[in-house]
Amino acid sequence: MKGIRRALCILLVTAMLCAPSLAEEERLAVGLFSGAMLIDRDGEVLIPLGEYQAIYPLTGGAFAFVDMESGKYALGNETGAVTEFLYDFIEAQGDTIYCVEGPCYGVLTPEGEQAVPCQYTYLTHNGEGGYLGLRTDPYDENPDGVYHLDGDGAETPTGVKVLHVYARMQEGLLPAMSTENGMYGYLGGDGLWAIAPQYEYAGPFVEGRAAATASTGAGLITPEGSWLVTPQYDYVDNPETPGKYRYATGEAGVCLIDNDTWRVARRFPEGSAFSAQGYVVVTSGGETVLFGPEGDEKFRLSDEYIISAWDIQGERVVVSRGEWGEEGYCLYDMTGEPVSDGYQWIVSMGNGLFAAARFQVEKRAYQEGALTLNEEVPGTMREGCLDGEGQLIIPMEYEILYALSHDRLWTEKDGKGYLCDEKGQVIQEYDISLP
Repeated sequence: MKGIRRALCILLVTAMLCAPSLAEEERLAVGLFSGAMLIDRDGEVLIPLGEYQAIYPLTGGAFAFVDMESGKYALGNETGAVTEFLYDFIEAQGDTIYCVEGPCYGVLTPEGEQAVPCQYTYLTHNGEGGYLGLRTDPYDENPDGVYHLDGDGAETPTGVKVLHVYARMQEGLLPAMSTENGMYGYLGGDGLWAIAPQYEYAGPFVEGRAAATASTGAGLITPEGSWLVTPQYDYVDNPETPGKYRYATGEAGVCLIDNDTWRVARRFPEGSAFSAQGYVVVTSGGETVLFGPEGDEKFRLSDEYIISAWDIQGERVVVSRGEWGEEGYCLYDMTGEPVSDGYQWIVSMGNGLFAAARFQVEKRAYQEGALTLNEEVPGTMREGCLDGEGQLIIPMEYEILYALSHDRLWTEKDGKGYLCDEKGQVIQEYDISLP
């Protein structure tokens, strides 16, 4: 149960940290075994524990509330739900709040009014104040007609037929497969083809670039549909936050492509790579190398180490080695030297803080004894919080620990919950014991 709870906490943390403004961080949603509550940053309870199964921040001061009995969703604000519990899911993408009833999507205003009724099997904002939608099953092999909806929800068929629409519109372009030739192109905000179907695969645009595939391989295209990086690779990275380099992999190995010249700047004969936050990690030739957002090599270690580009904050990065369950996670500086003790895991929480954990493990045999793995002994995990110097500012004694916002943390132990500031000081204590 603790593992399930921890996964739910991660989802809640993601939603909280993606909140669009500091004003909305004034209201903090806390998820617990016995339900959820909403508090302000000073610890005052706005919605008490037990009224809702879960609470999620959305946009424009709105929240999604999950009913304790039915599991259905409603939209509301800091005082509670203002709509009925009608929906199977509610989520925000940018400033748009999507609602789901059965297989169909609609759009809600922050006040809970239906801007678009739940009549569409696929729906995306078109970047022009309206929407594009489908009314038929987007997952079968039958053609789906594209509809344009204006800001008031008035619907107009575009005459375009597509298959396999799998993303939402980004930068005014939506990848989709044409039923006429089975190739991918891009729809514009009017629901017509802005880039003609001509690719074997087409991904979303990020900062004016999209990954696409031709018969010769994968490359990058411009919003006009022309090739920026020649399609010759097995895979080309198109990250949300590119730095100096992006990587491509193929027969030539791992190539680092310069995002200014669009030419190969570094080449590794074989290996693997991944990127996050503008950093690129390349593993090749027995070494793992970290490149920074400016293209400089930060440090390199032997390939027994894993450098987590996801968990970089300033001059600190999480590095791990060894079998899962060993104390192989450490904070490193950007010269490749450890600055913390070893823990069984470490993950970034933002604002220069890192969650760390220790727990008991036991060996578990699989495949009739051919495979033996470490597994956590249930109930033994304890978490604490490290600062950027690798020092514990919250002791390793909590059952649950996560970030609620950029400067508020939540911890739990022995039936008590604690709201803390970014220095680990307790602001408020709560009784969260199960009845």
